Amino acid sequence: MSLGTVRTTVERDRDTAISDAVITALAQGLDRDPVDIGPLYTWIDPDALDAVFDSPVGGGERSGGQIAFEAAGLQVEVVVDPDTVTVFVATLEV
Repeated sequence: MSLGTVRTTVERDRDTAISDAVITALAQGLDRDPVDIGPLYTWIDPDALDAVFDSPVGGGERSGGQIAFEAAGLQVEVVVDPDTVTVFVATLEV
């Protein structure tokens, strides 16, 4: 399977977890329903992923950041800014 790179961008809603955007992007990248890809914690701790982008201790806003990891045989890169979450999913180069 060669999917190239799938880019998913969602508005950053403080009530929606970053890990949910990752699950959506993985499902699109694998062309599957999100419930069929298995739990995200198989590859990364979803609570830790969400915590990376949570507001800093003491309040305020985190300006953003990025993190990359492998999941389901794919390379996943999560880029967060104050307004959006962009998830890139690509096949791993062999």
